[in-house]
Formats: sequence, C-alpha cells, structure tokens
Amino acid sequence: MAHLTDGELESIANSSLQNAVTYADSGVSEDRALAYEYFLGKPYGNEVAGRSSVVTRDVLETVLWTMPSLMRIFMGGDDIVKFEPRNQGDEEAAEQATETCNYVFRQQNNGFEIFHDQFMDALIQKNGVVKVYWDARKTPETLVRKGLRVEQVLLLEGDGWRIKKSEKYLDPSVIPEESQAEVEAMVAADPPLSDGLPYLYDVTFEREQDKSQVRIYNVPPEEFLVSRGSRGISDDEGGVFHRKRVTLSDLIAEGYPKDEIAALPSHDEESEYAPESIARYESDDAPSEPHAVDEQNRKVWVTECYIRVDMDGDGITELRKVTIAGGSRASGSLLAHPEEGSAPEVDVIPFASVCPIPLPHRYHGLSLSDIVMDLQLIHSTVLRQSLQSLYLANNPRHFVTGNVNLDDMLTSRPGGLVRGEVGSSVQPLNTQFVGAQSFPMMDYMDRKRQARSGVSKYGVGVDADRLNNESATASIQESEAANERIELVARIFAETGVSRMFRLILHSLTNHNTREMTVRLRDKFVEVNPREWKDRFDMSVRVGLGTGNKNRKLGHLQGLGQLLAAVKADPDTRYLVSAEQVRNYVEDFVGASGVGGVERYMLDPKTTQRPEPQQNPEMAKAQAEAQAKLQQAQAESQARMQVEQMKMRAGAEVERYKAELAAQVEREKIEVQNAADRERASRQFEIDRQKMAEEFEFRREELRLEAQLEQLKMAAGSRDGQGNIPVEA
Repeated sequence: MAHLTDGELESIANSSLQNAVTYADSGVSEDRALAYEYFLGKPYGNEVAGRSSVVTRDVLETVLWTMPSLMRIFMGGDDIVKFEPRNQGDEEAAEQATETCNYVFRQQNNGFEIFHDQFMDALIQKNGVVKVYWDARKTPETLVRKGLRVEQVLLLEGDGWRIKKSEKYLDPSVIPEESQAEVEAMVAADPPLSDGLPYLYDVTFEREQDKSQVRIYNVPPEEFLVSRGSRGISDDEGGVFHRKRVTLSDLIAEGYPKDEIAALPSHDEESEYAPESIARYESDDAPSEPHAVDEQNRKVWVTECYIRVDMDGDGITELRKVTIAGGSRASGSLLAHPEEGSAPEVDVIPFASVCPIPLPHRYHGLSLSDIVMDLQLIHSTVLRQSLQSLYLANNPRHFVTGNVNLDDMLTSRPGGLVRGEVGSSVQPLNTQFVGAQSFPMMDYMDRKRQARSGVSKYGVGVDADRLNNESATASIQESEAANERIELVARIFAETGVSRMFRLILHSLTNHNTREMTVRLRDKFVEVNPREWKDRFDMSVRVGLGTGNKNRKLGHLQGLGQLLAAVKADPDTRYLVSAEQVRNYVEDFVGASGVGGVERYMLDPKTTQRPEPQQNPEMAKAQAEAQAKLQQAQAESQARMQVEQMKMRAGAEVERYKAELAAQVEREKIEVQNAADRERASRQFEIDRQKMAEEFEFRREELRLEAQLEQLKMAAGSRDGQGNIPVEA
C-alpha cells in the first residue's frame, strides 16, 4: 500500500471532523446549552405578559450543593494520587513520582481552579474535559540597568544576560561635567587613554528564560468533540478533536511558517459559534469577533485531530495528531509543523474527561442538570401559579354593571373611590388562593429532586425543623444516603478523569522534561530526574469521604486504635504490629480527620533511626546495684594485691639494706684492723653511731609504709562490720 499524501490526509481529517461536528449538532450541543440556561435561571420562553415569570433555581442549587463535598473530597488531603511501585527497589522512585505529580498539579498549575471548573462543567454540561500537555516555552526577558561599572556588566553577563544595547559615559563623580568634553577630545586624539578612565554604562540586557512545564487547560465543552459512536477517550481508538479559535500570533509562536499562516481565512460570523458558547454569555455580551486592526491578532479556527490512520501503508493504523486550520469549524486546510511534520505519531491522547452519570457504551452521559431540569420547570410552573393565585386573591377582578367610571376601577389603591351613577353595581369576582394545595406539590418536587440527584439541604446538614418531625437517626440515615450518592460521583471522577489526568502528567514529565526537578520528599528537598520513572509504577487515586461517612470512618478507626493498643500491650501478640503499620493507622486517622498531614504528628519509621530500648526502672536499679557491688569487690581485691606487693617490695628492700650494711661493716672492720689504735677507736664509734641512725631511718620508713597502707584502705572504700578491711600483718 502507498503512503498517504497530504491531500488524502487532509480529506480524512476533514471527514472525521465533520462527523464529530454533526454528532454534536444533532442534539448534544443544544442539550448542553439548554442546561446552562436552566443553571443561569433564564426564562423558559413560555412566559405570559402580566403573569408571574419567576424561575426557580433547582439546577443551580443541586450543582452548588454538590460542589463543596466534591472539592473537599479531592482537595482535603495531602496527595490526590499515589503511585505504587511494581518491582522491588522502586519504592523511592514511586514516592518521588507521587510528590512531583502532586506538586505539578497543585503548585505549577492551579489545581483547585482546575478541579472546580472541570467538575462544574461535568455537573452542568455532561462532561468536564482538561488537556494535559508539555509546554516547551522560552520567555524573553529584558533587564535595564543604568550607571553600571564594567565589573558589574561582566557579572550580569556571567549570569546569562546578553547585551542588547549600551551607552558609555564618564563617571561625573570622578570627572566633573565641565571637564568631560576636554577628556573626550583627548581620548579621540589618543584612544589608548580611555583604558584608565572611569566609565559608567547604561545597558539593556536580554535573555531567554526556560519556562517549560506541564500545563493543564480546562477545555470548554464546545471545543471538545468525539466521533459518533465513541465510547470515551481511548488511546486505542482515537476520534478525538480539539477545536478552538487562536490568533495568528499564537500559531507563529508555536513555530508555524508565517507565509502559510497569513494565507488562512478567518470566519467571524456569529453562526460559527456553538450553542454552548452563546448560552454561556448574557445577551449584551454575546461572543463576537470584531475585525482586528492588527493582522497578527486575527483569529482562525484550528483543530487538533487525534485519529488513527495508516500513514506508511503497512496496513496497520497508528494514532496520529493532524492539525487543520482555517475554513469553518467543521473543515480546514492541513497545517504542517516545520519540525513535527503534518501528522506526527503520538502514543497518548492528551485529554481527560469526567462525567457524573456515565452511560454504558456512550461518551456523553448525563449531568445533574439533565435529571433536574424537568423538575425545575414543574417547580417554576407551580410557583408561578401559586403567586398568580395570591395576586388575584389580593387584587380580584370585578363584575361591573351600570354607569361606573372605568378609570377608577382600573386604578387600584388603598381607600380609592369608584365613581358611578345610582343603580350601578360593582361586585368582586373572588379567586380562591390555592397556595395551601401548591406547597405540598413543591415539597414533592424537592423530594423528587433529592431522589434523583441524592442532593438536598438535608444532605449537607441536618435541618432543625426536620428533626422536630423525624428522629435524629432517620435524618442522619437520609443524610448519609445523600452523601453516598456524592461519593459515587466522586469515585467515578477519581477512577476516570482524575486518574487519567495524573497519568498524563507523569507521561509528560517522563517523555518531555529534560531538567532535574527539586521536590520536597519527607521534609527534605531532593533532586529528581523524571525520565527515570517511565513505565515503572501503578497508580491509585486517594480521595476522602463525605461528611457522614467520614464521621463513621473516624468511629471505626477509633475502635481499631483500641484493638491495636491491646495487641501491642500483650507480650504474646505485640510482634504482630510493626511500627510502619502503626504509622499507617495514624495516617488514615489524620486523613479522615482532615487536620493536616501525618508528618506533623509522627516521623517515618523508614527514615528515622530507632533509639535504644529503655529498661524497666526496677530492673535498671537492680543492675546498677549489682554493677556497684562488682566494682566494689574489684576495688577491694585490687587494694589487697597492692598491699601484698608493697610488703614484698619493703621486705626485699630491708634484706638488701641489711646485706649492704653487713658488707660495709666487714669492710670497716678490715680498715679498723689495719688502722692505728686511735683511728680504730674513732672508727668504731662512728660505725656505732651510723648504725643507730640507719636503724632509726629504717624504722621511720616502716612507719611511712604503714601510714600509706591505711590511706589505701580508705581509698578503696571497703569496710567490714567494724569499718576496717582485714589485712594480714
């Protein structure tokens, strides 16, 4: 098979778009426009002049009563979605992906406003659609600085700023203005002189700031089209179209050639607008497009067609993005991008849609408006008739006979006179007030609306008057039943459009983001690389509960907490509950309470070092006493060993001293024997005297050792019954 030509591709795209537009115009657009008119409380068109034309706001009340619960359910917690690891070792990356995608939705895009507009579109006009895409945008920035020195200019250039234009002049604080002309003349004659002069610079800098990020755009219902018979947004089927009006400047900024864009025709007729967009505005500001003075602000129709075609002729269709522009909203010319080509292959359709009441095998389900509009019409009719009855009861018609002044009859004022001749008659035609019969019917309409939508004032709070007639249990049960209907809508939103939206966010990050991102993970800022996360996670949407079931869940969690406490207290079963399971319980309890994140109340056991276990105080005291006794026994034993060692050293010293003294005596004897008689007597006297001195010194040394022994006893701190340590002599 041959490859498709551009002409064939354009024909296929226009045919598919025409099919989708015809499908929308066959009734879907009118239904959505009518629903919006009912929501705004516009007249039905059956009003009669001079009669009540009041319009009840059943659709508006139903939608506005539903929105707070939905917004609380989705925006009440910390994380809207959580990515689950598929393989072991992916836990850290899954947590990073969770934090990053929630950051992109909440911070980089206004997540609250996105959910609000998407849910409002779905509740009023069947479907709420968002587009998730990677916006590779580089924004030019300009910086003007005056009076800079050359080093300041170089510093800014180092930060990435480029000089667009500059002006140099001498610093007037250094060289007076009256001398600058002379200096400039000298520089002109000899240019090298300028190197040492104090110049200042007025500089205009410019640079491109990379603002690329994931962007989420709320698509108006009339801009989003699907093929007839489509069952939803499916990457395997295609048949999805995004039709909008953009300026030529926007197309040129996206990279399309100027000459090709300039040739596109513009259609500004009001008939080119879908009924939904016309119904969205009041009559005095209905959409219109005056002829633009500036050519670049001229708007044209541009449609992104996501269709499956066989471009390469291999017999297998691929999902392609085909852009057509100009013409009407149902046709256009093929628009080729210089880089992407005329039909780039894509792997996902960048749209996510929610519907409160989906119907099987159909894309367009039912909105809350669809199931309440007929009740609003009946409610308005009954109320109009009641007011008309009250008006006629207070201002009845009259039967007039004879010559009566009709101007006086037509002028109704308290105490007014009616002029007439004798014999004339004026009789009131009394109209019975039927309000008593109308009120039960209007109450029936309220109950019917509640039965269909599950939303009423009793669903958002227990009414005091109602409690006077019904038991509190019955009212609470009715309130919980209404909340369950809202929970079902929330669960449908979560499992369809919300989950797909976050998968598209992850897809955009992993396929287009080339920069590392800084996210806060477990109270720490971590650098993450989204390109490493591709196809590694499962995802679960984490949403809260309605008011009634939230209180019931808190009650269940409190009972579970008591059970966990009992299990942890029993030594035989405490091993069944881990620290991570306890933190999971606290996280669920905090989430159901709506008081913030679990990090405010408990650390993560995975990242927190576990402290040493604390012992029983009595056991710790016994161990301390045993340790003290052991240390005391060791000290006593060490003291005894020291005493014995000292005794041994003292005995050895005495024996050595005695041996030396005996040898000295023998030597003295030999000397005395060889000396003269006089010297012998004198020497003998000296020996005797020194012997007595040495014995005295030995005795003093012995006393000193005994005193030191007593000090060691006291230092050891060991005592017997009499406060002394038994020591061998």
